[in-house]
Amino acid sequence: MKKKYSVKAQYIVIFLVERGDIMCINFNLSNHHNLHGMSHGDHTCLIYNKFEDYAIVATEYIKNGLNANEIVFCVIDEYDEETLINDLKKLDIDVDYFIEKGQLILSSIKNTYRGTREFKPEDTLGFWKSFVEANKDCVGIRILGEATFALDGKYETLERLIEYEIRVNIDLIPLYRNHQYLCVYNKNLYPSAVIKSIIHAHPNYINELLLVKPNPFYLEPNNYLMVHREGVKIYNELQLLDNKVSINLEKELRTDQARFRYILGSIGDGVWDYDIIKDSLYISQSLLVDEDKEETVVNYLQDFLNYIHPDDIKKFKESINLHSQNKTELINEELRLKDINNTWHWYQCKGKTVGKSENGQNTRIVGTFQDIQMRKSIELEKQKLLEHMQRIDKLNSLSILAGGIAHDFNNLLGGIFGYVELAKSISDENDGAVKYLDKALTVFERAKDLTQQLLTFSKGDIPKRETGRLGKFIEDSVLFVLSGTNISCQFDITNDLWLCDFDGNQIGQVIDNLLINSTQAMPQGGKVEISAKNIVIGDGEKLSIEKGKYIEIVIKDYGEGIKKEVIKSIFDPFFSTKPEGNGLGLATCYSIVKKHDGYIEVESEVGKGTTFYIYLPASMGQEVLNEQVALSEHQGEGTILIMDDEEFIRDILSKMLESMGYTVIEAADGDAMLNLSEGLREEGKHIKCTIFDLTVPGGMGGKETRAKFSEIFPDVPVFASSGFSEDPIMAKPRDFGFTDSINKPFRLKEIAQILEKHMDVTG
Repeated sequence: MKKKYSVKAQYIVIFLVERGDIMCINFNLSNHHNLHGMSHGDHTCLIYNKFEDYAIVATEYIKNGLNANEIVFCVIDEYDEETLINDLKKLDIDVDYFIEKGQLILSSIKNTYRGTREFKPEDTLGFWKSFVEANKDCVGIRILGEATFALDGKYETLERLIEYEIRVNIDLIPLYRNHQYLCVYNKNLYPSAVIKSIIHAHPNYINELLLVKPNPFYLEPNNYLMVHREGVKIYNELQLLDNKVSINLEKELRTDQARFRYILGSIGDGVWDYDIIKDSLYISQSLLVDEDKEETVVNYLQDFLNYIHPDDIKKFKESINLHSQNKTELINEELRLKDINNTWHWYQCKGKTVGKSENGQNTRIVGTFQDIQMRKSIELEKQKLLEHMQRIDKLNSLSILAGGIAHDFNNLLGGIFGYVELAKSISDENDGAVKYLDKALTVFERAKDLTQQLLTFSKGDIPKRETGRLGKFIEDSVLFVLSGTNISCQFDITNDLWLCDFDGNQIGQVIDNLLINSTQAMPQGGKVEISAKNIVIGDGEKLSIEKGKYIEIVIKDYGEGIKKEVIKSIFDPFFSTKPEGNGLGLATCYSIVKKHDGYIEVESEVGKGTTFYIYLPASMGQEVLNEQVALSEHQGEGTILIMDDEEFIRDILSKMLESMGYTVIEAADGDAMLNLSEGLREEGKHIKCTIFDLTVPGGMGGKETRAKFSEIFPDVPVFASSGFSEDPIMAKPRDFGFTDSINKPFRLKEIAQILEKHMDVTG
């Protein structure tokens, strides 16, 4: 059978300093603790001096149990219920939910121990037996109990307290292996001899936020120890055995090596011991263990190198060599070690020489591995957030440029489009000029697309979102882009994707751009994998995105990948590694996703491929079912009013509408339009619809004009038009009293489509 190995998370930094023949170990825990080692069947005592330590351990103990779907029963006194609930809520625990569910039980000592201050082990054991038996089929049970009931200071009470803890080891723990006990003692309330006896009675203990498992001072219960209340004084028996055990421990730990190994086994930390002369390496069990046999699998330095990330091996070996030659004071490197799932986990590796030969040669190095995965994750998220903010600054600067040119450029482009289309419409199909007009329109379409990409960076280019389902939309978009290519696609899209508010044109553009990148990265063909699923992002989980429900879209290819030195710049405007690229594709994707209140990030490795992750917020709205408007040769009749400050735009739009059978009345600004409207009302004229330009430099624009026009003709549809606007009207026209909106530059088919769509209103 193939062996499995794991790297377990550690949180304790250990500094080792040689003082003659005594090695001192100081546990500098900062604000970290090490409770991940507690498991079913454990009986642990917490000895605390400061209430803050009690709070840290208790809240993590409770949180771990709730997250594991275990029942957590807390008997509390000094830790009052209100304070505990508030501390748990600070850890984002829905306390009310778990209490209502019956998974979290908070009880006072008085209520649990039958309303008496007198402590009776048999009553308490009976209470816990009944409770555990009633819930023995659950996933697990965690019991947390304070021992402040012994505050009366009676010798008999303290004696029975120790008797109770021993009985737990005999009567409860062996019978129910899916539960665990954490007994809490305030060091300031008991004599030191009692504290020693309490530690003797627990297989594990926590002191100064350090979990010691197994407890080297634990005394296996014997018949002469397990006495009834009328029998021998357990207090004295334990003190007597305490002395015997101390003598035995001194003998066992007489040599430096034995004592060092013994302590390593007790603390459960990731510690290493390297014999330079023999080139042998000892790694504590807690760091690298065989999952089947629970034994150390590292014997030599070369063994350990197999579990270090290839990029980190060189610096680790160099660090050891330099320190062995007295060229550095301390080994201090950040390394990635492989865990049981073959994923890399970050550790801080520290070490120092503690042994020398008679000629002064270094013979031994000892050190620690501190788990820094969380710190590295936070650093990575902070770096992403910084890059995100810098990228936003660049986009904002570009938006000023885009906003300045967009309106005029789109008007000009609209005129070119319109006149070419009109020229084509009056030309004979056999006329040789028609094919050149078609080619001109194709070129103008590309110019329109390029302008639209630039407009994406503008503050005013707000997505025109509608509530819908992304699954089918993603599949259709991907298959359209990959049609005719040598790229295959594998989909993994959850059937029950949450609804999403999205602009189909813009999100389609994101998918197009990413897939174009994938096809270019695999010129000889290949495969892309597309997945979409529901995820919930917690508070602080990703600094660049707010917590909440999201749809995660993943697009993965197996192409050439992106070099590390350029991956930070791929979303920057005008950055491109391709000679023919304009550098707007991925920048457009970034801007679109950002304007959807989402986030996009990338992972890549040269030679292995690239993966893009897109996060779009889930919607709480109702799905909008859009009926597909059939394109036809639209024809109509009646009067249509148009308002635009550009004469050639009015001219081309008039000719388009007249070609469909309508009569057109033009106005250059809002004041002129309102004057015309008043006259038309007095004449009793019927108005079919209106098209108002939102932006009129130096005059009344479409928004103000519509409000006053609707007072004159309240039932006439009003369409908003713009080449660029910072007003959100173009995205949500109905919210501002408009019937619909249409973007410049106009195409004949788009004008026909919007009239056809609202024919029930305009007909």
